[in-house]
Amino acid sequence: MNKTTNVVFSAEATEDQSPKISTKLKKPIPTSTVGRGKRIQLTTTSTASKWSDEFIVALRGDSLDFYESWPSPTTIVSDGAYGVLGFEGDTSDHLGIPEWYESHVEAWSRSATPQTTLWFWNSEIGWAAAHPILEKYGWRYVNANIWCPPSASLGQNEMFA
Repeated sequence: MNKTTNVVFSAEATEDQSPKISTKLKKPIPTSTVGRGKRIQLTTTSTASKWSDEFIVALRGDSLDFYESWPSPTTIVSDGAYGVLGFEGDTSDHLGIPEWYESHVEAWSRSATPQTTLWFWNSEIGWAAAHPILEKYGWRYVNANIWCPPSASLGQNEMFA
């Protein structure tokens, strides 16, 4: 997909027959991963839809189907759309991230308390695109943790805050 913005020109005649030129930007429609045929096919599948212990509950399925049954969470960990076509349903770039996240953020906000912490995993541009949606629903930015991938000079993963 061409990442450049399309410019549409139109010419209309005004009452005095002089040309009226107008331009409007046409936002490209991002591609989607849906139906692209790159799913990983597992040789075995789990039939479990829920796993829990005394500290955590993990549910398998579309998270939008589970939010209403949540108790108020202490921590929400989000590892959703990055805008890199990374999974079935991810957006192709950062432009679709606000729309992708809005229904999730709205649901988190209904269940959250003032003590709830959101760990929002994303890229720098993904965070920038999603941040207005988080603010719209009352979330407050506190801190960024940046993961530094391993390199020869570090020799291991490092987390910087």
